[in-house]
Amino acid sequence: MRFGNLPAYTLATLTWVLGTTTAATPQATPSDEIISGELGRELDEILAGYAAFGFNGAVLFADKNEIIVQKGYGKADRKNDIPYTADTLFDTASFTKQFTAAAILRLEMDGHLSTDDPIAEHLPGVGEEFADVTIYHLLTHTAGFARMGPSGFGPDLETAVTQYLNTNRPHTAGEQYEYYNGGYALLAGIVETAGGMDYRDYCRAFLFEPAGMTSTAFCQDPDLDLARVAHGYEDGQDIGPASTHSYGWEYRGMGGVLTTMSDLYRWHVALQGDDILNAGAKQKYWTPNMAQYACGWFILTTMEGFPWAPPGVNYHRHGGSVAGSELEVMRFPDRDAIIAVVTNTGKSRQSSQLMYNIACRLLTDRYYLPTPPETVTWAPERLDALAGTYVLAESDGRLRIKRDGHGLEIVPLDRSALSVLTRVSQWSTMQTGLANLAVQLVQSIDSGDTTLMADIMMDRIPKNWPSRMIDDYWPSQREQWGEVQSITPIQTRTIGLKRVEVILIADTPNGPWPIQVIFQGGKLNILNLEYGQLPGARRYLPSADGLFVTFDPTVPVQSMIPTLEFATVEETGTQSVRISTADREWTARMQD
Repeated sequence: MRFGNLPAYTLATLTWVLGTTTAATPQATPSDEIISGELGRELDEILAGYAAFGFNGAVLFADKNEIIVQKGYGKADRKNDIPYTADTLFDTASFTKQFTAAAILRLEMDGHLSTDDPIAEHLPGVGEEFADVTIYHLLTHTAGFARMGPSGFGPDLETAVTQYLNTNRPHTAGEQYEYYNGGYALLAGIVETAGGMDYRDYCRAFLFEPAGMTSTAFCQDPDLDLARVAHGYEDGQDIGPASTHSYGWEYRGMGGVLTTMSDLYRWHVALQGDDILNAGAKQKYWTPNMAQYACGWFILTTMEGFPWAPPGVNYHRHGGSVAGSELEVMRFPDRDAIIAVVTNTGKSRQSSQLMYNIACRLLTDRYYLPTPPETVTWAPERLDALAGTYVLAESDGRLRIKRDGHGLEIVPLDRSALSVLTRVSQWSTMQTGLANLAVQLVQSIDSGDTTLMADIMMDRIPKNWPSRMIDDYWPSQREQWGEVQSITPIQTRTIGLKRVEVILIADTPNGPWPIQVIFQGGKLNILNLEYGQLPGARRYLPSADGLFVTFDPTVPVQSMIPTLEFATVEETGTQSVRISTADREWTARMQD
């Protein structure tokens, strides 16, 4: 599931943002970082390579109940330079569902309910039209609800139940599988009514404490040490620590459990024993219903043609995606193995890529994704000498290069340069028109004119937004960036029905300033002055052969990713750079 639908107008952006709160006092165990054996060292080296090119997160890999890798990489909080460790807390998001399912099965094991019970026996406000829905239907996503059904934001359980059930189901119970987040919020309510205590207290007492999960907590828990909680990053923006996600009935049961890789391994071990769930409960926990979904887990078997595994391997899998975080977990029950990867970079796909790549190594002794290139270290002054704005000889497109730690960041400043780095397609007529409109909008705001903004913004936007933009939001950003010298549309894309996103680059003395404009039905929907993401930007590191290289595991043929080779122009003494792929080559010179 993906969380983040609370509307708010923030200082410099009109967009959807997460609420802010505080969050329990779990204890860190610094010794929980583990690298074991030759395989552990091999993977650690590869993962460090991923981190050099932007991976921030943590990895757990154990086989036959021996931990091989349990370690964090990169940063949990980039602004405060806090590293990601095996004991960094992160939001498990939809992976929470398997905890909720375990709580339900523990209640059944202890005689407090049956999964065959109608939900009306345990929840207030359930109408006759839902008499056919049982607890088991909710556990297996077969209650007949639509995936995008209503949410429950009520202050109490009965109100939330009424809101969740304010819908016409497209299917009768037991007829079809359809993943439905709200079903697990209803299950959390059943944990409370059948267990006689708050859902969180029940999970702590009957799941986490018996498993030895001393760090595991919940979003919004009071007194959490925020230095231990990973910040989330979405489109380059820091959206704050994971613990600040709202934890009302709109998220309870379906997400919001905060844990660490160390505790996740303890949970994996606990599920192999009988202290939490006995053999009968675990049989139901792991037995798939429709679409290979059991109780909070997909129960799967590899097939012929899988790129990462031979056929016939049994595994359990579930992920969790929330704004600014992605978690993927895979268990191999026949060999007591687990692989889990989390990253605090939203929409990156890094977690699933790394998880399947490690699984490939476990099952086949090879990797199916490319490994990061070997790099070397250059002195900072050598890197600084290469920094500047470069102009492409072939098109007059512009690139900005600056030192980024031990490497270089290369940023396209216009569409022509972006096409060199990413080979993007051309715009449609509609997108070109909206791109030009976005430029006119920002230019008018920069000149202090609110007329265009007022004319094109959607009716739902507060009428005072244009004046606040001119008086407060724009000046605060201009103070950071400086005078805008030019505004260039660099990227457009369609996002959902009738929404077009335009990314602008404002050229300023303090660097390229990315601005996000989203139109819906031709009207202004979002103007985000703190977008943070520079389209096409890549981090390059020096290699032993003098080239600068980057790494993107999503590109099947790495030779299609450009390399950089710098040289000094003899006549002028300035730098030039040759940008090369397997089949193309471009040259750019540094501006005077």
